[in-house]
This record gives sequence, C-alpha cells and structure tokens, in this order.
Amino acid sequence: MDLKGLKDMGVKTIRIDFGYTEEEISTMSKNKYEIKIQLNASTITKEFFKTLDKFSPNYENIDALHNFYPRVGTGISEECMIRKNEILKERGIKVCAFVQSNNRKRSPMKDGLPTLEDHRDIDVKLASNHLFAIGNDCVFIGDSLPSQQELIDLSSLDKDCVELRINLKTDDGVCTKLLENKYSSRTDSARDAIRASESRLLLGNNKIKSYNTVDKKYGDITIDNEGYLRYMGELQILLINQQKDERTNVVASVLQEDFYLLKYIVEGKKFCFNKI
Repeated sequence: MDLKGLKDMGVKTIRIDFGYTEEEISTMSKNKYEIKIQLNASTITKEFFKTLDKFSPNYENIDALHNFYPRVGTGISEECMIRKNEILKERGIKVCAFVQSNNRKRSPMKDGLPTLEDHRDIDVKLASNHLFAIGNDCVFIGDSLPSQQELIDLSSLDKDCVELRINLKTDDGVCTKLLENKYSSRTDSARDAIRASESRLLLGNNKIKSYNTVDKKYGDITIDNEGYLRYMGELQILLINQQKDERTNVVASVLQEDFYLLKYIVEGKKFCFNKI
C-alpha cells in the first residue's frame, strides 16, 4: 500500500477505523514515509491484536486515539477505557482521549464531545486530570472552539502526576513549602495511607513543630513533626480515619470531590497538590 500521495499532502498520521484488515494495517505501519498509523482505541480487542501480531507490525509507528461521543449516554465507561488502554499498553502503544469544551459545543447536538460519558459537561481540567490518572498519554479537546482559559488549564497539567485539590489547614512555612512539591507514592504501599517517598529528604535541615494534632479523617494530608524523630517530614494522605497523635500534624485535606482520584495513586505513581 503506497502512502506517498498522503505524504506529499503533508499527512503525518492516518487514523484507521473500519474497512482494513490486520495485514493491511501491519503493512501500513512499516511505511517508509514516517506516517503514523492510529488505531481506534475505543474499539480494539484482544482478538484483533492476536491477529495483528501474526503480521509483525511496527508498533513504534502505531498510536491510538479513543472516539468522542456526541450523543448523550453513548460515551464509554471508565472500566471500558481502562481495559482497552491495558491492551494497548502491553504493546507500548501511546493512547489518547477526548474531553469536551464547555465554551462553544459543536452543532447540531451541542452536548459536548467527550470520550467518557462521566465527563459530559465536566470542566476540561478535571476531566483531563482523570484521563491522565487512568493512563492516557495525551488529551484532545473534542469541540473545536475551547476558551483561552480551558487551553491554559489543560496545558498546566502534568500527564504523569495526579493533581489533587486541597484546602490548607496550616500557615506554617515549612509545611506549606512541602505541599508545593511533586511526590511519588511509595512502592511498598501502606494499608492506611498514601506515603510520599521524597518528603523527608525534601525537608532538609528544617524542623517541624507540633500543631493541629487533631483527629484525622479520610483524605487528610498529614506531616509528622519533630516528635516522630526520624519520621519528621513524613507526608501522608490518609485512606482511613485515625485518632489524633501529638506527633502528626494535619496540614491540609483533599477536596471530597477529588477523593475518587486517590485510588489511582498506586505504587510509584506521582501526585501533587493544588491549593484552593
């Protein structure tokens, strides 16, 4: 299959939907014009890849993009997306998805163009943060006329870091500074909390005094004070309620609306905070 005509037109990616065999897709993936072949991430199956694998495609030249869904009630579920993404990631394929703009929705439906039904009418930044959290590599705004603020909000996100909105419960400079960093969840996951790998190291030679050592609730962010000796600077996001401990300061709390994001902060996953 000769793609020279498309190359001459400046085409850099061909999206494959229906009508091509696995052998044809494999052949196209090996084209000499550096044209990327893009699969429909929403419709791929394990059986499709079992057949495609037989023809030894060039997976380095293949990526995938989910559909967007104009009709209310037709967007895919989070569970479906995660299943499809896992199949793609097994082969090292980059995968992307859509969020809708709430600025000027595309006619004639004007109901937005998200991939996930859960994201219909949801803010661009919140929806995109969720897509990154569940393993998407990039995000497109489906509607063609997003606002300037929506573009700024999307560009501010780090695809490798789950952003959590928080309410501060401290004015301590040392602890406030610690909350400005990006962290990795420890690979030896605790039962009761998400533990930051880097916080004690980032504390440096600073000291943390005891304050706001109150009863702790799910979603609270704590930092251990000097009473915890070598654990001083330990930052955690609690996954259960706990009684107060004079050695542990409650410095912030995750917004309840973002609690659902905590389950994605698994071993090694990066996370950061956005003070509201």
